[in-house]
Amino acid sequence: QINYSKASDVDYMKDLDTANINAQRKTNLIQMASMDYLGDNWLTTLRAQQFQSLADDINKDYEELPQLTTLYRSAGTPFELQPILLGQYSNFGSNRDVVTGERVYGEAGLSYPMLWGFGFLKPTLKYRQVNYELSDDRNDRLYPDDSPSAGAPLFNLDGGLVFERETSFGDKGITQTLEPRLYYLYSEREDQANQPDFDTTDLTFNYFSLYRETRFSGHDRLDDANQVSVGVTSRYISQETGRDLLSASIGQIYYFDDREVVLGRRAEPDTESSSGIAGALNFAPNKKIDLRTSLVWDPHENNTDSAFINASYKTDNNSIFNLGYAYRRNLVSENQPQTDEVSAST
Repeated sequence: QINYSKASDVDYMKDLDTANINAQRKTNLIQMASMDYLGDNWLTTLRAQQFQSLADDINKDYEELPQLTTLYRSAGTPFELQPILLGQYSNFGSNRDVVTGERVYGEAGLSYPMLWGFGFLKPTLKYRQVNYELSDDRNDRLYPDDSPSAGAPLFNLDGGLVFERETSFGDKGITQTLEPRLYYLYSEREDQANQPDFDTTDLTFNYFSLYRETRFSGHDRLDDANQVSVGVTSRYISQETGRDLLSASIGQIYYFDDREVVLGRRAEPDTESSSGIAGALNFAPNKKIDLRTSLVWDPHENNTDSAFINASYKTDNNSIFNLGYAYRRNLVSENQPQTDEVSAST
C-alpha cells in the first residue's frame, strides 16, 4: 500500500478547494508506504510513514522510518490455549528539536477462551516490555537515561452470560436477549517518567472502552490498572433474517486504585473511583433506516462528557442520506471550549 501526498506550500489545499471545510482545517499530508505478509499464523507489517505539515503554527509529527511489526494470529478455538506473541521495532525521527530514537515493544502470554451457548469466559495473562535507545543529546535534562525501559505483567478475565426469550412484534418473530458482562483488568504500575512519547495518546472513552486492556494508543506507556467493568446489553433479533433490529448497552468501570501512569510530565494521576457511565443504542428496523447513538455521562460532575447520534436512510435506488451530531466536553483544560459538530451528507 502506498499513500503519498506532497504540496508545494502550506496554503495549497486551501487555495485549491476553498469551499471544503475539511480542506480548510487539514493540518498535514500523509506520506506512507507499507507491505503486509500474511502466513498461516503470522502477520508481518513493514511501514514507513511521515507527514508534511500544512500549518505554520503546528509542529511536524514524528516520522516512522521504519516500523516493523510481527504478530502471531491465534485461531481462537474454544477450550484450547492460545499463544499471544507480538513484537514491534520502530525508528522515530524528526526535524524538530525533540528527542528521537528507537523503540522495541513486545508482549507474550496465553489466553484460554471458553465458549458455551449460555455465555463465555476468557482469562488472559501476558507480559509487556518496552525498550528505548534515544539518540538526541539536546534532551539530556528531560531524558538522562539513553536506554530507558519498562515491563509489567497484565491479567484480565472477561466473562458474560446470554439470556434469551422468544417474543414478537406484530407478525414478526423476535428473539430478545439480556447479556450481562464482567471484565476484570490488572496491570502493575511501572515508573515511566523517563520515557518519551513518540506515538501514544489517550483513547476516546465510550461503551466499548469498558473491555479494553489499555487506555492508551501506541506503545510508549504500559498503563497501570486494577479495575472491574460492569456492563449489560439487550438485543432484539429478527428470527427471519438474524439481524439486530435494536441493541442497547450501558456500563461503567470501577477502579480499585488510582491510575498513576500518565502521558504528560505535569499531568496528575486519575483518582476518580469510577469512570463515566457509557451507553450505546443502535436501531435498524429495516434495511433502509439505521440509527446509531452513544453517550458518556460523568456522575461525579453531573455532566455529559460526550454524545453522538447519526441517522442514515437508504432509498430503493441506492441513494443514502446521513445526518449526525457530535458533542464533546473538553476534559483537559477549562480554558478550551466544548465541541459541537453537525454533519450531513448524501
